[in-house]
Amino acid sequence: VVLAMSAALNPALFLADEPTSALDVASQGQVSRLLLRMRAEHGCSMLVVSHNIGAISLVADRIGVMRAGELVEIGERDQVLHAPVHPYTKELIAAVPRAGRNAVDESGWGGGRLMALLEVCNMSKSFRKRGGGLFRALDGVNLSVEAGEIVGLVGSSGSGKSTMANVLAGLETADAGTVRFQGVEGDASVRLSWRSREFREAQLGMQMVFQHPTSSFSPRMKVGEGVAEGIAYRGVARVERMPLVLDALESVGLPRTYAGKYAWELSGGECQRAAIARAIVGNPVLLLADEPTSALDVTIQAQIVRLLAELCAERSMACLFISHDLALVRSLCTRVYVLDSGRVVEEGPTTHVFASPQSDAAKLLVSSVIDI
Repeated sequence: VVLAMSAALNPALFLADEPTSALDVASQGQVSRLLLRMRAEHGCSMLVVSHNIGAISLVADRIGVMRAGELVEIGERDQVLHAPVHPYTKELIAAVPRAGRNAVDESGWGGGRLMALLEVCNMSKSFRKRGGGLFRALDGVNLSVEAGEIVGLVGSSGSGKSTMANVLAGLETADAGTVRFQGVEGDASVRLSWRSREFREAQLGMQMVFQHPTSSFSPRMKVGEGVAEGIAYRGVARVERMPLVLDALESVGLPRTYAGKYAWELSGGECQRAAIARAIVGNPVLLLADEPTSALDVTIQAQIVRLLAELCAERSMACLFISHDLALVRSLCTRVYVLDSGRVVEEGPTTHVFASPQSDAAKLLVSSVIDI
């Protein structure tokens, strides 16, 4: 619709600012092809601004690379992508996740599995649509995460990924289904505050990292206060909180002085690190990471993914990694679930699902991955 608004005036130049950044891989390809078609039909020029190098590689004739307000390199697409000159360009290209790159060991998956840390059984959730009727966001979903395991949850936009995370975190109430976490079972259709005390205490071991880090912090609170929220409701005395907060900031690679800054003073990558610090300050056993890198450029994205992997390994912490970036999921996760229209349509070791997808939804996602 936004592209149609721009095309209606028959412009000589389209300025497209991050046109694919919040989209799944299938939608990214559709929008990229649409941009090319519009250029051909209108005979116009285009300046496409993006941190998504894969999408840029589909639409650009020439590519310029900016750093700190300076244009450090510009040239023909193939030259910039495959023979970059400037060190920063080389760093960017090297940081692009590749669909064929697998950085995790799946050799231990599938044999003699113990009781899962998290088990979701027959989770369903519907939302009422304007004008009547229901939209079924989750439809009988079953999934599990074992202790110390990083599991991917992928799907196209609107498939139910974020709804699942919100229900698990207690931000939404399901229509039906059960959640068993740390051996304690709770009814997902009952509000978190009404569930058993035993389940509420167990659920303190599950923390969430949100997609938009800056908006997940109160603009009136300093970072230290925001991170301390992760332990304040556990009854940790105020005098004991700040040492824990400072340790958490150091664990994610931020200086202790950042406790005195506001979230809006930090860069996107720094703010996401602070959000991860808030999630880990109470030593959870499971992280729910909902699109934690979608708003970041590829170098910062790679740093955050490495940080999550290191934290999970160091703390024996599990992670449900929700993303539309299949290359990132391939590099980080041992297993993957594919959601489509609220249902799990495929599940298995990441390399198997990516190498030989069986469902139509998985085939579409894998075939849409843009590799430079």
